[in-house]
Amino acid sequence: MSRFAETIQAKSISPEQILRWSVRNEQHRAEDRAMRLRREELRRAGKPNGYAEAGIAKPRSGRPLSRWLVEAALAGRPLTPRVRTKLRRAITALAGEVSFEQLFGDVGTRRAQEAPAPHGEAAPAPLE
Repeated sequence: MSRFAETIQAKSISPEQILRWSVRNEQHRAEDRAMRLRREELRRAGKPNGYAEAGIAKPRSGRPLSRWLVEAALAGRPLTPRVRTKLRRAITALAGEVSFEQLFGDVGTRRAQEAPAPHGEAAPAPLE
């Protein structure tokens, strides 16, 4: 059982609750569209490109977690940082503050673990 699965079981959270929270809170809303429009206007005027540089909050991604991502986390498979962040936000909203280490332990990114070895070299050991 993965550390993520142990944590949500200890906090009595079901995968369905995580998915419902993610759908409800990751969707684009009117204020997100306004933030993007404001950033576009600033970029056209030649002002800073980034949200932080322009003094605008970042909009929601508009992409909720999918069932297979939650199942991958339950199985302990490597996840991208963006997915881990969304999972942590959902668990924190449903059961109170939790840290990345509580949910995932000391993990690397999927990209780092699946990176092909350069020509003529042995593949690196997976992150632990």
